[in-house]
Amino acid sequence: MPHQYTITDLEKSRKKITFTEFDPAALEKAEKKVIEDLSKKMKIKGFRPGKIPESVVREQVDPAYLKVSIIEQALPIAANEILVEKKLQIIGNPQVNYESMDPLKIEVEFDVFPEVKVGDYKKISIKKEKKEAGEKEVKEALEEIQKRMTEYKEVDRPAKMEDRVEVDFEGFTPDGVPLENTASKNHPVVLGSKMLIPGFEEEIVGLKKEEEKTFDITFPKDYHAKHMAGTTVKFQVKLHRVEEPVVPEIDEAMIEKVSGKKQSLEEWKKQLQEEIQKEHDRMFQQQVEEAYFDELVKMTKLDAPKTLVEDEKQAILREIKERILYQGLSYERYLQTIGKTEEQLLESFDQQAEDRIKLRMALQNIADQEKMEVSDVEVEEKLNQLTASYPEDQKKKLKERYQPGSKEYTALSYQIKMQKTLEKILPKV
Repeated sequence: MPHQYTITDLEKSRKKITFTEFDPAALEKAEKKVIEDLSKKMKIKGFRPGKIPESVVREQVDPAYLKVSIIEQALPIAANEILVEKKLQIIGNPQVNYESMDPLKIEVEFDVFPEVKVGDYKKISIKKEKKEAGEKEVKEALEEIQKRMTEYKEVDRPAKMEDRVEVDFEGFTPDGVPLENTASKNHPVVLGSKMLIPGFEEEIVGLKKEEEKTFDITFPKDYHAKHMAGTTVKFQVKLHRVEEPVVPEIDEAMIEKVSGKKQSLEEWKKQLQEEIQKEHDRMFQQQVEEAYFDELVKMTKLDAPKTLVEDEKQAILREIKERILYQGLSYERYLQTIGKTEEQLLESFDQQAEDRIKLRMALQNIADQEKMEVSDVEVEEKLNQLTASYPEDQKKKLKERYQPGSKEYTALSYQIKMQKTLEKILPKV
């Protein structure tokens, strides 16, 4: 007699198997395994571990304990048989509820990979205008290069806009209490660069070396540090240094220094225009792809299971932490700045996580529809590209890890498959 069970569909691609009876043959097999394991673990005078007769084991073990052990042994095997038979791909660890042993009622809840329904992705149309690099942008690029190469020399006069200055400053409440994180010593700033709070740099204009000034600044209502937004702070400032900019002339010497080759101003402008255009094309392609992905997500239907959503939210959090670390910032300070706890931050990722899951599964679905295949040759070519700059000994060791069937090989193959899929479906610049 086969297992007696029912399968119930729950929300968000979650299912429940309710067992009311196990196949007697499966129970007999499970019982034999339990007895063998107990025989190996038990210590009874006159018997060696693993050689204790079944009758002796039964005499020494509580029948209720034995029954539970047999059920626990049979359950995962029975559940796996059903999953295979029904072609259900489980996500994460199942939850088991032993509701009753007599009569038998055991519930096993688990998430499965959701059914994915993708609309007609071939009809997605993206309308965006491509930007052309013009003379104005070339002129702005030249000015930016001049600004980067600008040197500063110290002067003895009142500070004015575009000067670079060094100042001490500290912020206080209106009644004179020092405010945390509002002080700095010998702080460098180019006046007019808008690197400081709006209005702050303008207050420095007109000060001479070693002069001091006190003034009020009201932080913007949308200031990133929520606790300071809209707050009026009294700042005390002392100016230590004034330097005026020395802007370099754009001549052939400067052009060669920047571009690495001798060329006329007109030739350099043409080169700059081409570089700007390449960046416009790259940004345009990125915008088209993002718009395409947005449309693809909208036409994709699936119930993302909680397990996948939670895993994706953790992945997003890791990406944020890595980005903050790369920028040399503190994660704790970041949380203070946005005014959220980590739990609140994770909660805010719900929609983003679901959209990422939808996009990933939609692309996998499209790859299957398009019958995308990846050959061993393609994987080898990609691996050769990735390891081209590696020393030979490292290259050899790395390639040994990418044997067919390995997780590294499977991951690289999947990456290539997705890239081929994107190349086929995405609009081109």
